[in-house]
Amino acid sequence: MDSRLQILQQQLYKQDLPDQQYRVGECVAVGGQLCIRIQAKKPTNRAWPLEDSLRRLFYGYRKEKKLDECFLGAPNLTWQMTKIDLIILNLEEIRRRSVILWKNLPEESYFWKPDKNAMSAIEMIRHVVSADYGWNIIVKTGGDLSGYKLPWDGQPYRIVEDEIDFAQPYRQEFLNTIRQFSETDLTTKQIIHPGTGTIRKLGDYLLRIGYHESVHAGMFLSYLRTMNIDRPFIWD
Repeated sequence: MDSRLQILQQQLYKQDLPDQQYRVGECVAVGGQLCIRIQAKKPTNRAWPLEDSLRRLFYGYRKEKKLDECFLGAPNLTWQMTKIDLIILNLEEIRRRSVILWKNLPEESYFWKPDKNAMSAIEMIRHVVSADYGWNIIVKTGGDLSGYKLPWDGQPYRIVEDEIDFAQPYRQEFLNTIRQFSETDLTTKQIIHPGTGTIRKLGDYLLRIGYHESVHAGMFLSYLRTMNIDRPFIWD
């Protein structure tokens, strides 16, 4: 968990937001500021007096029958979003939506494919989650994949949740690598894409990584539609 998010959670806990009534969620971008998502399990009109470090604002307050959702910005604890922050946020939001889609796939449909030359549904999921291992090496080395060997090689396919869990350490390592780059690196570090030899700036390359997964998310939606499986809502 991000240390900055932990600080916000600790401050909120002091403000009498007990866990059994409220759930403190992920950091989100609202109005150009990183904020924290608060969800109430019961409808309420109560407002809490916040100490100076958390004095405003509730963004997008929305009251529903069973859920009040608001965004709490903490002026003295929030931070200016850097280009690296934005790239990480983009990658994490893309993956969050991919996972929603993947978890809607029933086991009996794991190996469905639209034609003999296409990836099956479970193959596509592994293709996406395992790619992080390769992306990490590419951005670290500038494109050198010599000695490259996937940890998934020779392993049977698992249920969706296990595929995600197995890949998570490699995902986290990839994101941590990105966090170590400077903003200057984004425009000066060159990446040679294996296979094509195309040379791109690091920032450009990282955005294309997000695009790669987004394309597969669209393909996965078409798989679900063709199989007459309900497609979950991902446009929040």
